Amino acid sequence: MRKSQRYLANLLNVSPMTVSRVLRGKEGVSGEIRERIINAARQHGLAIPQAGIRMAESGPDRRRMPAQVLCLMVPFSISPQGGLSLLPFFGRIVKGALEMGRELRKEVLLCEDSSATAWPLPVARSQVDGVIRMHPMLRSFDSPARSPVPAVMLFFEDNEAELVGINDFGGGRLLGGYLAKQGHRCVAFIGRKSPLCTERLAGWRSALEEAGGRIPDEMVFFIPARADLAAIRTVAETFVERCIRAPSGNGGARCTACAVYNDVIAVTVRDVLLEHGVRIPEEMSLVGFDGALPEGCPDFGLTTALVPLEEIGREAVRLLYWRLETPEAPRRRLTLDVQLREGATVAPVNMKGVPS
Repeated sequence: MRKSQRYLANLLNVSPMTVSRVLRGKEGVSGEIRERIINAARQHGLAIPQAGIRMAESGPDRRRMPAQVLCLMVPFSISPQGGLSLLPFFGRIVKGALEMGRELRKEVLLCEDSSATAWPLPVARSQVDGVIRMHPMLRSFDSPARSPVPAVMLFFEDNEAELVGINDFGGGRLLGGYLAKQGHRCVAFIGRKSPLCTERLAGWRSALEEAGGRIPDEMVFFIPARADLAAIRTVAETFVERCIRAPSGNGGARCTACAVYNDVIAVTVRDVLLEHGVRIPEEMSLVGFDGALPEGCPDFGLTTALVPLEEIGREAVRLLYWRLETPEAPRRRLTLDVQLREGATVAPVNMKGVPS
């Protein structure tokens, strides 16, 4: 029996464990692969226990077998016109996922990610091959109960799912090192409280401290998790007041640059700085993170870390179908690197007369 199962595994290019699970009627194998193994076993005269036949004919994987569809959960927002809109950041991920779906001949079903406690009905009913969740950063970081189908999470960890993310710490170091090379030694930071933000801030600090610089605690400003544009502007105003208008309150240090969690927030910080007559980059350098400006915002040359958003979408789809093919393999965590884009918002510091 062991030799026969190995022969079948080599014939179908699957693992012997997968063949064994199917013939024993165990779960954890996609309907498509299960059907191939059962048909091949019958064709080559291998004995199929009744448990394997029952699972192939009536098990939950049988309902998913013909789907060839995956669910991509998308955090839509309400547009000013009252309809649903998708931030460019998420839209580019969707673009990559759709491209890979077409390449693999799979359909990508977009579902609104509007609940932190329940999966969309096609997922809950196991009517799709699997689910990819673009975790809504402005909502809870908790996932619903364990997904009934294979799942891939983007950016945020989930112990039951594969993960596609970016090197946030490395991206922070990349930008922090660039600021250090330009002579910046005292830098402010504006961001959201989240695991990603913590990693980016740690990366910025690591690179700056190696060069004798710092991001002082009193120059770190956090935006509330569900903040709207008005709340972001309030934090930016506080930054201007404490770090530019009244630097003596920060021990006499004067920051020469501001590092921002993402490009969307950086746009608002830029607007507030300009409204206060602060010239960029002559008086204050500005650095973003992700390379995804808000829709309709002209490219003003923001120095930032480019996140490979389309590639994230493609790799998520690829990883999901890899999981279906190799259900026994250990959970995978794919981390992509970011790329520095030198823009027009950072200038070298004239170190003469600048307090450290």
